[in-house]
Amino acid sequence: MSHTYPLKRLAVIASVLSYTLILSACATHNTEDEHTVYAPGLGEFMAQISTRHIKLWYAGDAENWQLADYELEEIHEGLDDLAKYHPTHDKIKGSIPNMIAVYMKAPLEQTEAAIKVKNVGAFRAGYDSLTTACNSCHQANNFGFNVIARPSGNPFTNQSFQTQL
Repeated sequence: MSHTYPLKRLAVIASVLSYTLILSACATHNTEDEHTVYAPGLGEFMAQISTRHIKLWYAGDAENWQLADYELEEIHEGLDDLAKYHPTHDKIKGSIPNMIAVYMKAPLEQTEAAIKVKNVGAFRAGYDSLTTACNSCHQANNFGFNVIARPSGNPFTNQSFQTQL
């Protein structure tokens, strides 16, 4: 039994050193790979924003204001990331950050204000304004074939949009 204690201790020390080396390797910054970091494409960002747009509708329509606020914030984050990782695109006229400011700023603010005052009528108007802004931007950039609308069927049957007590 006295011989197993040093072996166990050695195994623990070896494990700690191994984990330390792995973590050090992960934390090492290699400038050669700096420009090869993966960023989702324009379509992936748009698909995620579209998903949040759908969830925003169901949350606001159910008057689950906390969830609606969360989904709207996720849309903001998605647009911010889109602007950061794709400031331009070969099929889009002008800069994407500028497009977002021109088309999305006012409808996002309108929807946010409706959520803050918990007004379902104002929310629906803001949501429709947001939807129209998406479609206007698509039209202006030759993506008019991609038409956004109020959802007609909930694809998220595994999520409750009702406020939880």
